[in-house]
Formats: sequence, structure tokens, C-alpha cells
Amino acid sequence: MNKANWFLMSASAVLITPTGYAEDQTFDTVVVTASGYQQESIDAPASVSVISRQEIEKSAYRNIGEILKSVPGLTLTGSATGQNISIRGMPSDYTLILVDGRPQASRESQPSGSAGFDQEWLPPLSEIERIEVIRGPASTLYGSEAMGGVINVITRRHSDSWRGNLRLEAIRPQDSEFGTSYKSTLSFSGPLIDNKLSLQLSASYYQKDEDDVSRGSPDKDIDSYLGKISYTPTSDHHFDLDFSEVSQTRETTLGKSAAASARNNARTDNRKKVIALTHTGQYHDVEETTYLQYEKTTNKGRDIRIRNTVLNTSWVLSADEHITTIGGNLTKARLTDNTTNALSDLNTISDNRYALFAENQWFLTDTLSLVTGLRGDKSDQFDEHFSPRVYGIWSATENWTLKAGVSTGYRAPELRQMTPEWAQESGGRRNPYYIYGNADLKPETSVTSEISTIYHQDDLAVAVTAFDNQFKDKITRTACPDSICAEADSYYYINIDKAQTRGAELSARYAFNPALSASLSYTYTRSKQRSGENQGQPLSQIPLHLAVLSAQWSVTENASLWASHAYHGKESEATGLSSNTETRAPSYHLFDLGMGYRFGQDVNLNLGVNNLFNQTFSFAEYGYVDSGREYWATLDVTF
Repeated sequence: MNKANWFLMSASAVLITPTGYAEDQTFDTVVVTASGYQQESIDAPASVSVISRQEIEKSAYRNIGEILKSVPGLTLTGSATGQNISIRGMPSDYTLILVDGRPQASRESQPSGSAGFDQEWLPPLSEIERIEVIRGPASTLYGSEAMGGVINVITRRHSDSWRGNLRLEAIRPQDSEFGTSYKSTLSFSGPLIDNKLSLQLSASYYQKDEDDVSRGSPDKDIDSYLGKISYTPTSDHHFDLDFSEVSQTRETTLGKSAAASARNNARTDNRKKVIALTHTGQYHDVEETTYLQYEKTTNKGRDIRIRNTVLNTSWVLSADEHITTIGGNLTKARLTDNTTNALSDLNTISDNRYALFAENQWFLTDTLSLVTGLRGDKSDQFDEHFSPRVYGIWSATENWTLKAGVSTGYRAPELRQMTPEWAQESGGRRNPYYIYGNADLKPETSVTSEISTIYHQDDLAVAVTAFDNQFKDKITRTACPDSICAEADSYYYINIDKAQTRGAELSARYAFNPALSASLSYTYTRSKQRSGENQGQPLSQIPLHLAVLSAQWSVTENASLWASHAYHGKESEATGLSSNTETRAPSYHLFDLGMGYRFGQDVNLNLGVNNLFNQTFSFAEYGYVDSGREYWATLDVTF
């Protein structure tokens, strides 16, 4: 059977029954993000990592970033207020986050930086089936913001009979100066009409007590409500109606988590609503997926709203030795900001973006395939932009696979950056200045070359990847001439800077026996700004070396133990960019332990210790504050 026909059989099975996914991070895991259709990760035309539901369930996490810290090429950046995710040395704004393949685009509601908000809009961890991560550009399929990579959060499907689930989590730092966090999630799912109509509902509440330490974590509350109605009129057609509402509030108090320089207590209040309709259809040799999504994010404290409406369609055709994907995208963005424009009365900006894309995987032989793709984008604000890619996969032997390719990425300017009638005040009360928009901005672009070799057999899997990313037309700000800017000592946005990131990634897994296994991930990353006033300095302030070693032991059928050791190398020199700290954090080691026990089929209890040897993080030494040793527990009950 050729691979094109295998794809069709897999796609048909997905339409008929809920998908079953691999529990282990092995190379036979089925993924969809790399090409837009199902394939084994070893055959995907990209560097792909998968975090299974089993991995998600075994511990307590404050956010999705903590789950992804073992993925090679990923770095968590930021502070106790909120962490962002960097892929392959690119700043976090270049990572596209998807939920079930749909983009989550709320960053423009936070003009001073997202500070981890993107992660906290996501579904509760108990509602996630798996997480797929593409390391490297994916703009050919996904457009803007996928320059660094893609994180696709895939939610759970409904059950065939009515079931409920209650999950309780708690994380308590040993040091009483740091706040305890609690999370509870209640969900139900089941059929309304057998094999036709089903319903999923979940509600989640997260509460983090404020740290009693300067620049620590604020008091944080997150309420999340999700629902999905699924309708399968025939075996060839499936509809999903998804709706969600999430609210986030954060409070900092003078004398507690507020910085020493703060003058007042501070509170942020943010809301997000999403509704999406998705149709998947099977037409003989063609599979179609189309969705319409409306997303509204509100920053209530600053009176800012961003509305995004996205219509996307993708058609996958299988014929002979080819699998071809074609599709289109229409995105309408509308920003209303009543507080940050210091230049004019303009408070609403909108932009329409259009795209067509096509990709073909050609199976030249039984062991060799070639992927070529091209995307064309057009905006009301900038001219046409094209994003090509080419990728080859060679199964040299039963155990060895070689993959190599060149991918391009791009990132469109933000709405404020493209608007000359918009000037944002910055610099604080002592040294205020204005930053003007520029209608002549072009998208930022990148070209990434990578090569991977993979060895896999029953008890051992190893993957090694080397990459080089050339980044140009970076948007930066520079002194604004009087002929453009009315205010003295002003800046405006221009395309000028070039940068390079390069490195290597290693992931390995070995099963000593069916009950005992170990895994290793390692990342080496260098970045350099190649032009501009910060020429020679890094693009992102990240460690040169990152490594995570972990082991899992199934002691009995119901009991398990695991341990991990993470090494975070010394950070690179300061970038010189306004968004980064001048502090160069030293290296450190973290050791975590955990255990789990299953009481029958429906009750799971997990206990553990994070940061076993109590590594401390002060602002003076690391540029951020975080707790030392933490104790955690999770209880998962299915009924």
C-alpha cells in the first residue's frame, strides 16, 4: 500500500471514531501539525516534538510552558509575573500558538508585552489530549508569527458514553514568602444522540496567592469555561462548534510583590472569548477542513480590545504518489485602543489579510519523499509576500532516517507599528518619549536550513538536528527625523536589523525493560544581531546549553515513580533591546521527583517535589524572582 492511500484510510478513520494517540514520545506518534494531515512524526517534513496526555497527567503545572521545558530547542523566558516561550533562540513573539489548529492571536491587547498571557488563555491541562511542537518556521502553512515555530494544543474528543472528570491540583512552596497555587477542573462529555450528536463542557479555576517578595508573582486568578458541540450527520462529515470564555486578573501590592520603585498597587483584568465552527469532510480522495473563528480579547484596565475573525480552508488530495494540500485564509483584525495613542484621536485600526497556500509531498520511491510548498500573503497594509519551503525525507534503512530542508518564515508588523497616525508614549514619567508607526514597514522574514538524522528501534530512539536561521528585515525603532515626527526626541519603527540563530538539538529515549525507561533532551543555541546599533550582541538572552534528563519506572501495575534533572546554562550577554534585562543569569541545576498511584480505574493520585535541592532565584542575580523547593499533589477522579 502506498503512503498516499495509507493517509486516506487514516483520515477516514478519524472521521468515524475519536482518535487514539500514542502515549509515549516515540517516532511512530501520529502528528497533524507539520503538514496539516495525519502522518507519523518520523515522516513529518519538520522537526516535531509531541507531549502526550500521559506526560501531562503525571504532574502539577502552573502553565503549559512548564510542560514543554523538556522539548529540545525551547526556552522559557520572562519573570515570575509570566513566562513566555522561545523556540530556537527567536523571541517569544515569533512563536505561533494554536488550539486544534486554530490561531490564538491576542498579543496586541498587551502593548507592554504579553508576560505569559498567551499560555494562560489556553484550555485547562485536563482537557488537552496532546501538544505538538514544530521547531522552526512554518509560515508556508500557518502564515504570520510562525517564524520561530508552532505550538499546537490538541484537545480531547468526547467519550462514547457520559462521563465526568474532576481534577484537583496544588503547588505549595517551602518558603512561606511565596504563594501557594490551587487549580480545580470539572468536565463532562457524552452523546446527546448516539453516533450523531455529543456535548463537552468544562469549568476550571486557578488561584495563585501573591508572593510576599519584591518583584515576585502577583495574586492571580484565572477562570476558564469551555464547551464543544459535535455533530456527525454521516461517516464522511463532522462538525464542531467550540466556545470558550477565559478571564485573568493579576494584582500586585506595595510591600509585597510590587517592585520597590512602584508607587501604587496595580491590577490587570483581561477577558477573552472565542467561538469557532469547524467542518471536516471526506470526498472520495479528498479531505477538507474548514473553520470560521471569532476571537475577542479585552484588556479592561487599559480599555483595549482586539478582535480577530479568521476563515481558513484546507483541502488534501491523494493521487498516485502525491499528497497535495491547497487552501486559503482570510483574516480580519480590528484593534480598539482608547489609551495609548498620544498623537491623535485615532483609536481604532483594522487590517484585512488574504492568503493562498499549496504544498505537495511526492513519494519518489518507497523510501524517499520530497515536500515543496508555497504561500502567498497580501494585506491592506503591505504588498504581496511569498513563503516557500522544500524538505526531503529519506528512510535509509529500517532504523535510520535522514531529513533535511529549507523553510521560510515571516511575521507581519503589528497594527500600531504600521500606523503613522499612532504614537505610543514610553520611557516613564522621568524620560518620556514617543514611538511613531510607519506605513512603509515590511514583514520580517527568515530562512532556516536544517538537517536531522534519526535512529529508532524497539528500545532506543535518538534524533540529532542542526539548524541555521537567517533573520532579516527585523523591525526596530530608531531616532525619528523632524520631517516625520512632530515631537522632539521621538522614535519610529523601521526595517533594518539582521540576525542569525544557529544550534543543535538532541533527543533520546531508551527502554531498559517494559517498566523502566529514560529520556534525554539537549539544546545548544547561539544568536547574534548582524546589523543595527546592537550588532554583535545576541538576539535573545537565552542559555547556550540546556539539558533535561528524566527516568520513569512503573513499579507495579498501579504505582509509578519518576525523576528529572534539568541543567540551565549561563545566559548569553544582554541583547541591548529594550524588552530584555541587563542581568546575565548564571547556570543552575533543578532536580524533581514524583510518584503516582492508581486506585482502580477511576482515581489517580500524584505527589512530588520540584526543585529538590532548593535552588533559589533572586532578582539581583537572575533578573527575576522565583520560589525554591515546592511540594505538589494532584487528584484525578473519573466518574
